[in-house]
Amino acid sequence: MDYGLIGTVAVCVVIAVIGILAVKFSVTYKVNWADRQKVKDEKMRLKIKSNCPHALIEHFDKNTGRIQLRSTFSKPFGVFYATCEMCGHRISDLSYPEQNLERWTKDIDGLLAKLKEHQKLGKKYLG
Repeated sequence: MDYGLIGTVAVCVVIAVIGILAVKFSVTYKVNWADRQKVKDEKMRLKIKSNCPHALIEHFDKNTGRIQLRSTFSKPFGVFYATCEMCGHRISDLSYPEQNLERWTKDIDGLLAKLKEHQKLGKKYLG
């Protein structure tokens, strides 16, 4: 079939427009995908941080059943805040770690559940 010069130009223009739209869509999709991934990562980091118990079980004696807990907050010398080693949460109230340990001492099962959930979220986020 012979479409002539105008028909050939029209077909070329239509193909070019479709190609441009396809490239624009793929570039836009990649940019949006990167933005969505950043937002998703930030939400997961906040979820992990808010789910941190800020305490670890340091020692468990099977014979006596005694459990020794350790706070994950550390305060570098010369700094007015403490930072959690597990999630990076910063606090200025330096009495909070002791209060947190007292709370978890009374509720060991809650601490174990919180640690398990925190570990599950970390595995989900990391891989």
